[in-house]
Order: sequence, then C-alpha cells, then structure tokens
Amino acid sequence: MTGEPGGSLGLHAYRLLATAATPFLAIHLQSRVRTGREDCIRWVERWGFTEETRPNAPLIWFHAVSVGECAVALPILSRCLKEWPQLNVLFTHGTTTAASFLHKHGLPRTITQYAPFDTPAAVERFMAKWKPQAGIIVESELWPNLIFAAHNHQVPLALVNANISPCSTARWSSALLWPVIHSVLSKFTVISPQSQGAARRLAALGASPEQMTEPLNLKYAAAAAGVSSRISSQGQSQSQSQGQGQGKRRDAWVAASIHPEEEEAVLRAHLQLADKRRGLTTVIAPRHPERAEAIMQRARRLGVPVEVVSGDTAVASFSGGRYEPIGAPAGQPTRSRRAAVMIVNTIGHLPALYRCCAVAFVGGTLYSGGRGHNLAEAAAAKCAVLCGSHCGPFAEMVSQMCANDPRAVWQVADEDELIGAVGRLLQPDEGVHATGPGGELESRQAAAAASFRSLSTDGVEEFWETLKTRLLMHSNLVSHSVLPQ
Repeated sequence: MTGEPGGSLGLHAYRLLATAATPFLAIHLQSRVRTGREDCIRWVERWGFTEETRPNAPLIWFHAVSVGECAVALPILSRCLKEWPQLNVLFTHGTTTAASFLHKHGLPRTITQYAPFDTPAAVERFMAKWKPQAGIIVESELWPNLIFAAHNHQVPLALVNANISPCSTARWSSALLWPVIHSVLSKFTVISPQSQGAARRLAALGASPEQMTEPLNLKYAAAAAGVSSRISSQGQSQSQSQGQGQGKRRDAWVAASIHPEEEEAVLRAHLQLADKRRGLTTVIAPRHPERAEAIMQRARRLGVPVEVVSGDTAVASFSGGRYEPIGAPAGQPTRSRRAAVMIVNTIGHLPALYRCCAVAFVGGTLYSGGRGHNLAEAAAAKCAVLCGSHCGPFAEMVSQMCANDPRAVWQVADEDELIGAVGRLLQPDEGVHATGPGGELESRQAAAAASFRSLSTDGVEEFWETLKTRLLMHSNLVSHSVLPQ
C-alpha cells in the first residue's frame, strides 16, 4: 500500500528532496563502503533490498541507530521473545558497530538488517518485503518517509525512550517544519519519553497526552538487564562469564567510550598517576574500536607501555588468565602479566570491564561539544563513576543520579581534575580491601550502585504493560494468535 505522507508543503517538499537526493546518496554510500564505514556486502540493504527471507510467522520490527540505542531495545526484545515463542523479530540499525554488537549477542529468532535510506522507493520496498505486525523505534529516529510508509502499511508504532534535544526542537519548531514533525509524531500509538524535559519538548512539537506514557529512561533498565549477555539458550557470553564475580582491582580504572579529543588526556593521566601508583593499569575502550591502533601510536610517542587487545583478553587478564597479545609473532609464549595500558579493539565488553575495574571514566564528556554516554552500566557494576561536564543528552541522567546521592557521579572539568580524581580514588590503602567498607572509593562505589538501583526499578513493569495493551494488543499479532484475545 502506498500513499502521500500528508498535505503540508513541508512534507511534500521533503519527499521530493529525498527522491532527488537518491543519486547523491548512492555516491555517498559507495564512498563509505570504500573507507570501511559501511558494510561492503550488505550495503544493498540501504536501498531496501535483501537476500534474507521473511519468516512465515508474526514479525515485530525494532529500529535503533547505534550501539547505545540497540542496548536500550534488547530488554524489550528479550521480553517479547520470552513471552511469545511464536514471535520473530526484524531488527534494523544504522551503523557497522551496531551490526557487530547485535551479531555478538546471537539473538534468537531475529533477523538484523541495515535500515533503508529515507527515500520513498527504499522505504516502500522495505515495508513491502517485511510486512511487520508492529514497530518499536528507539529514541529519536524520526525519519518521515519511513514513519509514513509504516503507517500506510498499517503498522502500529511505538517510540520508546523518546528524546529530542532542545536544538532539534528549535529547528522543528519553524513554520515550515512544525507541520512535518507534528504529522510524524501523530503516527505513533505510544510515545514513551525518557525524561520530563523530553516529554515537554515532544508535547511542544505536537505529541498528545493520549500518546505519551509517564517518563522512563530505559537506559537504566538496559544496564540492569546486563546487555553484555547473550539473549540465547547458551546463556552468558565469554566476557561476561569471565568478569562475573571477579573482585575489582583497586589498581585499575577504565576510560570508557572515549573520543579522539580525550585520548591524549587519558594517556597523560596514566603517565602522571603511574609515577605515584605502582602497578596501575589503565584500560581504554574507545567509542570507535577502529581508533585502537591510532591510540597505541599516541601512547608509544608518550612512552606509555601499551598493548591492543580484544575485550575478552582484557577481562581474562584481570582474572589471571593467560593470553597472547593481538599482533604477537606466531609461536610467542602466552603471558599472564598486563600491559600498563590496554586498548580494547572490540565492542560489547564494557559491562565485564566495569566489573573488573574500581573506577570508570565515561567519555564523550571532557570536551566542549561532547554528547556524553550512558553512565548506568558503570554504576550497575559498582564502579566509582567519573565523567566530564559536557554530557549532552545524558546531563539529565547525571542530575538524576546525583539527586539520589551527590557522590554517585563525580564530574570533572578538565584533564587536571580527571587526574586528581582518579589519583584520589586509587591511592594505595593496604588496610582497606577494594570491596570493603570505608574510604572515598568505597563510598562512591556504594553511592553509584544505590542510585542506579533506585532509578532502574521504577516504572519498568508499568511501561511493559502499557506497551502490551496499547501497541501489541492493537496490532494484528492478535489475529495471528501470538497474543491472547
């Protein structure tokens, strides 16, 4: 089924521009393929083509752009698969890192695809192929042609963990674009904002009270669910099983999801702290794992002992496992010692690394323009949590955690404050065990964990019941006998 997305000038203009942009998108896509930023085999999925076969069974469609949003979707997906064994899932995503993340989880009864470009032809081809019974879109993936194609194919939609930034709200509020976003939002059966601020901004753009649930940040639920584990009958991933139950190392900290602007600051922090803290280990998990080699070169220029390792290798090293460093000559004996700095070049291991390290610095926050990352996983693992002052959409999460306990998150303004905070938390204290009582490290670890527990349990069951009754029960999953009448 096809149809025009709406009557406003803005919607028609967007549709025409998206069609006209098709040749330029093709050139852009091939450029990304050549530079490794796009899958060299599966790029055709961007145009709605695929070699996959739609299962002859009811299908729910999930869409999330990258790793963080995929992690938010996993607890909902897991609940759907557990409650309805007949159900299958189509999961679309927008990045190669998201593809790797989902592949690592080995999701049962789930097909993963790259999301189509938001051109009329690509999204129509996609919807005609997959014909999902319902769709769940995460956070702010508000692509007009995709949303209207789903509506035209009678696919009820939910927007979960919904968020829209103040800057985006200002852009959408223009006379030309407000009718577009209002029409897009009107096509959702359920909108679940992640915060009170997001709820106000969505309401200003036309979301109705009947559509919206009480605000709930599902990033807490994702961390509580342990998103590093495989949602499969095989149970936990190797990295999680290795990290589970290991005592935290009081001489180790992890710099997680750091950006290029923060790399040298973290390396210099290690150099200064290592002079005072013998045996200090710094684990660097860059936001983009392909940065690992560049960080290693920076470290060597600074004179920092460094190795590039997989996440499983890094976790194994904390539990006394023996490993062979990546790039080691063939036949070189395995080693049980750790390098002073380990740079992780794989994704999906942060929860296990958090369980091994006493302190976590969450990156994307130490430079102007930083957008932040999810602090909940570090808090869930009972780390002392540090971040910078540029948290973007995660600023509200910092405020929520600190409202429960000001010690839950320690914000630092710059590199010097980062060095001071890590040094203060990891100062040698032979009389206090890393997980024992007393001391600033232990008090901040306890505060982060307690704040996380409080925030991760509120409203999750109510949200699930709302999603079932207002979205899933109104889809044609009922007619397929997946859900009870």
